[in-house]
Amino acid sequence: IGCAEFTSSSHATALRLDDCVFENNRTFEFGVCINAANVVTAEDCVFGRQEDPNQYAGGASHLSLRGIGGGSRFVRCMFRDGSSNDEASSIRTEYIGDLEFIDCSFLDNRTNGGDTSAKGAVFIDANSNFDPTISFTGCDFFGNGICCYGNGFFGGGGGALRVEGA
Repeated sequence: IGCAEFTSSSHATALRLDDCVFENNRTFEFGVCINAANVVTAEDCVFGRQEDPNQYAGGASHLSLRGIGGGSRFVRCMFRDGSSNDEASSIRTEYIGDLEFIDCSFLDNRTNGGDTSAKGAVFIDANSNFDPTISFTGCDFFGNGICCYGNGFFGGGGGALRVEGA
C-alpha cells in the first residue's frame, strides 16, 4: 500500500487498517506516509522503511495524527526503519486526544540532524484541555534515536518517546 491522506475534512468517522504493510514509501512535503485525523484503528500492520528527505518541512515518516477525534488505537503493529531529517521519525501527533498502543514495536527509527527540537521516534503533543489518555502497553522500543546534530553530536529531545502537553 502506498501513502495516503485521510483528514477530518473527508467527513469519514474512522480509518481501519488490518494486516496492511506500508514499505519503501518516500514523501517530500511534511514527510508523512499516512496523514490522518485521530480516528485510526490498526491491527497487525507493518510500517516499514519510509523516508522524509525534506529537512525543513518536518513531519513523521510513518504516521501523523491530528485533533481530538474519537481516539486512535494500534494493536500488534510494527514501526521500523523510519527516517526523518527534522521531526519524529515514526509517529507525530498534534493536539491529540486519546491514543493507545498495545504490543507494538518501534525499531530503528532515526531523526537525522535537523535542529535541537528533533523529536526522536515518537512525538506526542497532547491536548491538555481534554485530559487525554495516552498509553503504551507491552510495547518494545529498540534502536530509536536522534543522530548527528551539528558536528556529529547527539542532540534534541526524545529518542524513543517524547510527550508534551499531557
